[in-house]
Amino acid sequence: MRLDHLVLAVADLDAAAAALRERTGLAAVPGGEHPAWGTRNAIVGLGSAYLELVAVADPARARESAFGRAVADGDGLVGFAVEPDDLDAATARAGVDQMRGARERPDGTMLSWSMAGAEEAIPRGLPFFLRWDDAASNPARVAAPHAEGVEPVGIAWLSWPTDPMALDALLGAGHGLPLRHGPPAFAIALRGGDEFSFDGRSWGT
Repeated sequence: MRLDHLVLAVADLDAAAAALRERTGLAAVPGGEHPAWGTRNAIVGLGSAYLELVAVADPARARESAFGRAVADGDGLVGFAVEPDDLDAATARAGVDQMRGARERPDGTMLSWSMAGAEEAIPRGLPFFLRWDDAASNPARVAAPHAEGVEPVGIAWLSWPTDPMALDALLGAGHGLPLRHGPPAFAIALRGGDEFSFDGRSWGT
């Protein structure tokens, strides 16, 4: 099992991306819209995972789903996704159904995936499951104009307040994810061993 991405709710995508760039040199690129959730996103590709900045695009539609409400009401980390080696086994253990998802990139190409548990997990402070149809197009690998010398390689660690026993029950003991127990916070690992650490709140909003 691997950490796929973190979901960071922001009020303004452009302002949040600009603040991140100024603070760290990391660049966000336009993502796309999620019509079913009334949201839109920008992506910070980190090599082995990514940071998803999400803002409300359609307030009325956003209120109709747990994901949209979490973004509308949130200010910072509101959830995270994991990709299990065996999605079918993971969803059966969690008792959640898989659903199909897709969004159009700014260049007109489509991304598609299988997802499970977002509506159930996010209100409970649990991760949801995700598997990309085409691993090569995973947003974690999207090219981005990071500042010279800034080379992200993934998420170093994620601090999350949910009871570790509840996480183990959902993910399976020995899941191997870089999770710590505590207030929402995370660190982005850089090539060379350095890292940028953040508390769980958003920025530039």
